[in-house]
Amino acid sequence: MKKDLNYYLNLPYVAIVVKDKNFDDTFYYYAYYKEYEYIKGTGNNEAEAISDLKSAFKDALVEMLADNEEIIEPRSLSIKTKSYAITMKENIMQEIDATAKELGISRSAFLAISAKNYIRALQ
Repeated sequence: MKKDLNYYLNLPYVAIVVKDKNFDDTFYYYAYYKEYEYIKGTGNNEAEAISDLKSAFKDALVEMLADNEEIIEPRSLSIKTKSYAITMKENIMQEIDATAKELGISRSAFLAISAKNYIRALQ
């Protein structure tokens, strides 16, 4: 298999999104992949931060491939996944699906990322 830009862009890198405070006490979000903590995306919300991260990561991959640098692939997840049935209003599920599609991630990934970030915000 040829490991080109498309190959790396389709690997299951996990984005970590953090809410932070600016110097003027306004909030913003930044996102990064655990394998590349120095490549970040920022935005006024989680979706913008992830979108910006994807763009920055793509630009970085282009440069790494051009320079024949070693590219770190996502570590395999040691935690097993399991299917769950949940109940929610249809319009909320439609919003989730639309946002996940816009971000280029699955519904499950969107729900997992959102839940993790919500839990972190509560702590």
